[in-house]
Amino acid sequence: MNNKGKSIVVVDSSNTDKVQNMKNTCVIKWTIVLLFIAVNFIGHGQSQQLRKSIRRSASFPIMTWYGLTADQLDITHFKELADAGFTVNFSDLGTYELNKKALDLAQQVGIKLIVGDNRIQPGKPVDEAALKKLDQVVRDYKDFPALLGYFIVDEPNAATFRNMAIIKKQISLHDSLHIVYANLLPDYANDKQLGTKTYQEYVDKYIQVFQPQFLSYDYYPFLNTGFRDTYYQNMEVIREAALKAGVPFWAFTMSCQIYPPYPQPKESWIRLQLYSDLAYGAKGLQYFTYALPHSNAEDFRTAILDTKGKRTYLYNIAKRVNAEIHSLETIIEQLNSIEVYHTEPLPKGTQPLPEDFYIKDIKGGSMVVGYFQDKSEHPYLLLVNRNYEKKINFTLSVSEKVKGFMEVSKSEKKDPIVFKAKKGKIKLRFDKGDGRLFRVF
Repeated sequence: MNNKGKSIVVVDSSNTDKVQNMKNTCVIKWTIVLLFIAVNFIGHGQSQQLRKSIRRSASFPIMTWYGLTADQLDITHFKELADAGFTVNFSDLGTYELNKKALDLAQQVGIKLIVGDNRIQPGKPVDEAALKKLDQVVRDYKDFPALLGYFIVDEPNAATFRNMAIIKKQISLHDSLHIVYANLLPDYANDKQLGTKTYQEYVDKYIQVFQPQFLSYDYYPFLNTGFRDTYYQNMEVIREAALKAGVPFWAFTMSCQIYPPYPQPKESWIRLQLYSDLAYGAKGLQYFTYALPHSNAEDFRTAILDTKGKRTYLYNIAKRVNAEIHSLETIIEQLNSIEVYHTEPLPKGTQPLPEDFYIKDIKGGSMVVGYFQDKSEHPYLLLVNRNYEKKINFTLSVSEKVKGFMEVSKSEKKDPIVFKAKKGKIKLRFDKGDGRLFRVF
């Protein structure tokens, strides 16, 4: 991000009404480094353009899970999806004919697809006939410019991991460029669903057997009965497992209503989930769902699109938040997640601010503190207001070595803002469930 020609707004944090516009031109240079999964997917003999396009989508995807349905495969719906800031669409369309149509449309609007094909069946024996079907699947799709990867299964039982690994190996044998996608259960699944005695064992076994290119899992914390208390504990497990395995992780936000357990989403709920994902170092964000599913097992009532494929109130929320994240992503992509801290009351499985940290104390409310470093080991903080019902005025007590924070703007139209520490304190006002990224200086 190059802010040459922009002014930096300096805020005296003891009185945020005092704003001084600096007239001198300031040049802020950020080096865009696209890392992680895409590097491992580049195949020999593929065009440079295709490789670069795959890298852009895979390095930081914002993905629809249960995206456009078979009756919504038209250019209007694909343009709407792209306009809302989504870079990847997943629709388990099942057949080559439908997937081909979707891939052609996706290419026109500049997004990528993860394809679901009925010939990929991890729940059945992967015999010679199944392997031949997989070879045909790869031949059918691998040359489509809009292809990001192949879907295997959602929320698998551990007993399926071995078949999944065989399928992944067979696909990669003929196509090492594209990803192979699977998504794990959350920690509130029971032992029978997991196929293991503990959730940690489930995650560890998955990584050992399947050897994923990235770690994806879902978790939906907002219930009609309240907020699930293991939300951050589950994210701690996934983050640590991903770091240990040396792969990125992707996480979710719930953007649909399922009656009766899951209520209609609010903007602050979506913000809390997405920015918490980012604070924990997630390199991929997923919305469940985009289109409204039809299910005999669950009563889906609200999603980003309605039953007729028309946009609901959630569309503009997603578009607004996605635009913010796109403004941050070139910085986020190059940051390494070092640690994550919480303020009191500590959620299950989390840790408090250490005594020797840049922030010594936070008053006013509960906060997630994602600690990052860039290539030069310069510190960044992604702060999230854990209160999804109230705007909060936070007072941060900072160490003597902290002169202030410079906020990375969530809008290209806004100038960078510097919050200067005064008497060791920085004051920040956060919207409900919102997250903001700061460079410490």
